[in-house]
Amino acid sequence: MTASKVGAALPDGAWVAVACETTGDSVTSDAGTSKIWERLSDGTYVPNSFVETGADGWTPGVPRCDSGSQGPSSKSSYNRQAAVDYARGNYTNLNVGVIPKCTYFASAVLEAGGINTESKWTPESTTKSDQASKLLYRLQGKVGPTKRWASADFLKNYLVKERKIATIAEVSLGSKNPGAELGDLIMYDWGGVSPGVIDHVAVVTGVAADGTLLVTQKENDYIDKGWNWSASDDAPISSATPGTRAYLIHITF
Repeated sequence: MTASKVGAALPDGAWVAVACETTGDSVTSDAGTSKIWERLSDGTYVPNSFVETGADGWTPGVPRCDSGSQGPSSKSSYNRQAAVDYARGNYTNLNVGVIPKCTYFASAVLEAGGINTESKWTPESTTKSDQASKLLYRLQGKVGPTKRWASADFLKNYLVKERKIATIAEVSLGSKNPGAELGDLIMYDWGGVSPGVIDHVAVVTGVAADGTLLVTQKENDYIDKGWNWSASDDAPISSATPGTRAYLIHITF
């Protein structure tokens, strides 16, 4: 890949016209560290860590740059198409017992996309204290997945905070497409008895003709359904489950 020019320095407080966002080298500023870069309308790039976008991570409403115009020195090992192919081919096939199937499925999709497992994130851990299910694995002494592999909130923290191979941004359920790429994750907090805790995970697998983002998931098993639509209620999630908050997990591996 050939890197595009970064451009001349801009004065503090200057306004910029952002065409799209992409990943590149990690850059640190007083605001923090980020691998996100803004591609401006003139074709040059500015590090996201020097731009006030009002978002912590990818900016809702700003499209991702296409693969032919990625940022300076941008590298990616995540095979998004392989992740999507696995999701579509296995969303009804995984039999994982009593653990949360949606998160186990999402982790398996990420692994299919090329993200290597490790002791804290694996479907086969012998460390009982870190296994996801007390009932099936701890009591029976069976090998099982770790909490980070099979528990939604643990997976979120692992990808974003621990391993730092993803960014997180809260997105509006009223949006057709919050700027996700194939193979990214959408996570949902249903509110209820544990507000602030992620309850459900779905994998981004396509875009409908009208521009609506499509996801594939387990619990319940659906392929290419609208990301903000409750198929079981035949209604928007915002009305079927009031108070739901949604988050885009963009994979940067």
